[in-house]
Amino acid sequence: MKISVEEVATAFQVEPAQRGVNGFFEGIAIDSRECRANQLFFALPGQKSDGHYFVKEALDKGASGLVVQKDLSSTVQKEVYVFKVKDTVQALKKLAERIIIKYPKTKIALTGTVGKTSCKNFLYQILGKNLNVDITPKSYNTLIGVSWSACNFRETSDLWIFEAGISQKGEMAELSQVIKPEIVIFTALGRGHLEGLRNEEEVAYEKAQLMGEYTKLAYLNIDNTWWPIIKQEALKHKIPVITFGQNPESRLRIAHIELKLDSMKSCFQLLWGNKKIANYQTPLLFPELISLLAPVIDIATRLGVPQDTIYEGIAQLTLPAGRGNWFRYNQGIVFNDAYNANPLSYRKMLNLLTRFSSLQMETWLVAGDMLELGSYSLEEHLKLLKSIAESPINKAILLGTQMHQAYWELTKQFFSKKEKFQLAHSHQEIREILVENLSFRKDKWVVAFKASRQIEIEKAIPKEWRQNECIRL
Repeated sequence: MKISVEEVATAFQVEPAQRGVNGFFEGIAIDSRECRANQLFFALPGQKSDGHYFVKEALDKGASGLVVQKDLSSTVQKEVYVFKVKDTVQALKKLAERIIIKYPKTKIALTGTVGKTSCKNFLYQILGKNLNVDITPKSYNTLIGVSWSACNFRETSDLWIFEAGISQKGEMAELSQVIKPEIVIFTALGRGHLEGLRNEEEVAYEKAQLMGEYTKLAYLNIDNTWWPIIKQEALKHKIPVITFGQNPESRLRIAHIELKLDSMKSCFQLLWGNKKIANYQTPLLFPELISLLAPVIDIATRLGVPQDTIYEGIAQLTLPAGRGNWFRYNQGIVFNDAYNANPLSYRKMLNLLTRFSSLQMETWLVAGDMLELGSYSLEEHLKLLKSIAESPINKAILLGTQMHQAYWELTKQFFSKKEKFQLAHSHQEIREILVENLSFRKDKWVVAFKASRQIEIEKAIPKEWRQNECIRL
């Protein structure tokens, strides 16, 4: 993305305090370690550090412009542009807004408690076969991440896709103001990131604010609770809504999902109301992820992607690392779903393990704490352990203070189910349990690893097992 000096000055409503050489920047940087030649470096304040401390590193890496809110005149010797603003975060937002208005691309935005990163990647994989598509990288879904993405997308792309996430009231409206999405997808709603929001009802209302005056169409998953709040908000603004999911009332409905154990693939039907559109085959195994293909297929069709290309793309989908990828080890199948965890994503994992239990396979779950649940933490951990206790899952190894506390509460009510659980205190202890009990079993087994990102539960996967990890989804 080429951004002229005049564009920056207009966005900030301030002239540069120091002038440089070039008349434009090759995108922007917010991390000095990733700064490239001729980029505009934003010195952003952070909770643990301050971007102003890394200005020298950014300049050494070739930055040709700086956006700062502190006086650095005595330290900046090079011939670079320096824009001094009151708030570098707000300056970044203003520049992103200006760029999005300048380039009227089709813009799609996704939000939800779970599934937004996976759905974003599915869109990229399918639409990218026929169109030039840019997506926000990794989980860049905050105001800073979204603004950074807009300033670094390609001018020549046909489509820009944004992931939008919130943890505080008012954040989604601000993201909508920046993105101005024509199409919005609501993947799934539930408890998650509740430390800054009171309850699911408030989460649903805040998520709905992603729709704005530019929104022409919204896709809404109705497999979960709280979707009526979003639909009501859409109707209030006269935004058409296409419901989707496995709910029989869905307009775009996923039906007849069947797991093919020999090929480790799923078959499913997509229906418009009760009318079948097509049968598909995909390497995705989680039914909840398969539901997210409904808006992906519909958007691809509306944007002119040939049906053969869509069918082929659905059959070749891959998942981002740590989001349900699997590999085989001896008689076992190992799922790495260690990227994050909340009640909805744990339910997704329990549903998957139940599918394998129905095929007479031994099923284990290595479960770490769910973080960011605020005052609902113990209640949700206890609810999860009750679900495990009542499920056909054979064994659950629990790691983390919240899991352990919930376990001791559970034993007061479900003492007969106590043997299904085992407490662990380290990754090493889990590895030893798994190697002893599963490595050399002759019958088929499945084990899944899940926890919030900070737990790093993937480190509990035995090293000898992980030698096969890179070859599957």
